[in-house]
Amino acid sequence: MCWDLLNETFTSIGTVGAVVVGMYAINRTNKNNKQQILTNKLEELLESIKVSGKYFGILKDLYNDIENYRNQDTIKTLLEYYKIRDVKFPKEEREKLFDKLSRIQILAKCYTNSNLKKNILEYEDMMYSFTDLVTMGGSIHQQIKWKNGLPTYEEFAVILQKIEAQIISELLG
Repeated sequence: MCWDLLNETFTSIGTVGAVVVGMYAINRTNKNNKQQILTNKLEELLESIKVSGKYFGILKDLYNDIENYRNQDTIKTLLEYYKIRDVKFPKEEREKLFDKLSRIQILAKCYTNSNLKKNILEYEDMMYSFTDLVTMGGSIHQQIKWKNGLPTYEEFAVILQKIEAQIISELLG
């Protein structure tokens, strides 16, 4: 009788111990999965920013063409501008950039916080405003928020380097 009680007690303790170990393992796995998802999303965010940044030269060039159109220097009609735009920045590329910018906004809002989120959303806003400007030939948003035009190449490089460093810091974090 005593051995049976002792045997049941040890069996119960073993069962409880196995349940506790199992719960710990599940909890640990969930934390690892969440961290892996965050890492993947931050990597995707960085890639999207890098890809969208490659369009900066085209945006800058077309921004200058729009200024020429506004001043009636060499481009006299919006139709002339659209022909130039379609050669320099085909519709498929414009759509690809808009898709990347939308993805940047979603990822930044869902997977970043504080200063990093602010910097990324500022970048996305600037790129979106100028993409809209060069696509349509005018943008009220650009006129209100970015009336001084696009940053210089050097300023743009600093913006990208700052965001990249922040994302990498978050990844290593």
